Amino acid sequence: MNQVKYDGWPSGMDNIHADHELDAKTLRRAVNADVLDSGKIRRRKGFSPFLAEPGAHSLWASASGAAFFVSGQTLWRLFAGGTKQAIATLAPNSGPLCYLEVNGRVYFNSAASRGRIDDGLTLAPWGVDVPVSPPLMVQGPGALDAGTYHALITYVLADGRESGASLSSSITLASPADIGFYGLPVPSDPAVVAKRIYLTTANGEAFFRVAEVAAAATLSTRGSFGAELRTRHLSPPPYGSDMDYCLGRIWIASGNSVFGTEALDFDHVDRRRQFYQFPADVSLIAAATSGIYVCADQTYWIGAPGTPEASMRTVFGFGAVARSRASIPSTGDPIWFSERGAIVGRDGGQASIVAEKRIAPGAMSGAAALVREKDSLRQFVVVGNNAQASSLQCGSYAEAEIIRRGTP
Repeated sequence: MNQVKYDGWPSGMDNIHADHELDAKTLRRAVNADVLDSGKIRRRKGFSPFLAEPGAHSLWASASGAAFFVSGQTLWRLFAGGTKQAIATLAPNSGPLCYLEVNGRVYFNSAASRGRIDDGLTLAPWGVDVPVSPPLMVQGPGALDAGTYHALITYVLADGRESGASLSSSITLASPADIGFYGLPVPSDPAVVAKRIYLTTANGEAFFRVAEVAAAATLSTRGSFGAELRTRHLSPPPYGSDMDYCLGRIWIASGNSVFGTEALDFDHVDRRRQFYQFPADVSLIAAATSGIYVCADQTYWIGAPGTPEASMRTVFGFGAVARSRASIPSTGDPIWFSERGAIVGRDGGQASIVAEKRIAPGAMSGAAALVREKDSLRQFVVVGNNAQASSLQCGSYAEAEIIRRGTP
């Protein structure tokens, strides 16, 4: 029997072309083996259990190394030794979480829960719910000018963060008088410590603070006119399935829309203005330096989002696998997975499909992804459920299997 020596397979894998089209430098399949840049083959190392946690999901680690996961309705911090610490109790039906680290703080979001984690351990609210009703007003003796007055109310956290404003109520004074407030809404969030009441001047439009009372108070008198309201028409961040940071704002995928927070104010969203809508639900957001990729029915590039110069165009005629985004450490470019394989999203909307002519992975759902750099090898690792058959093979076997096609 003739023996043939192979120095490597620098062309990597190809599961698209017919067997007779593959040359000696190409693999049909490589199981439990890595193809190095040189084309050499190296057997992958094995794996072992790290933590027994049935039903766990939403595992994620920040750039600073803080890792989190969800089990049941609890969000846990995971430590290197395999120990864990409870961070938050999530609302029922929250589903999978998405995470984002900005300025050392970790933000998490889902279908029914959102929050912020400071210092890797301390839970804090992310946004403040808007009061459900305005303050009611009553006339009394006083010296306010005759005219029509409007009032509204906000909630305040212990650190001074303020909610968006309620709807307004109104009262008309036929002659000089004063105004008192009653029927103040009581917040359901225990993190709210105070309420602020704002009032216009006679026949005015701007609102000025006239009272601050405890969260449980339902009555208030009017004080002097103070600071002007800054949070009217603002809401807390919406619940969402994915998010990323670009140009001073956190962009959140919620259904078929992408909402942006206020610039450098991540607790507030203006849902009247700062949003983009798409024909289908958004599965993934990936930020570059000057814009964001949005994957829905297609893949879109939005340049300079949140600015008057914002523009949108289609990049690919297909979307992405949800929760498959990672970041390439050396460049910061996002990389994600699609029905055409891995995609690298460079700045300016210049995205490219990594191995479209050689690899066809098929449709996938429920993915998780990371960029792994170890033993001089960089890999984009995606784990998910295949919803569509593909000849791309992956799995764990006792030994590497290499199938060669072509004539040497």
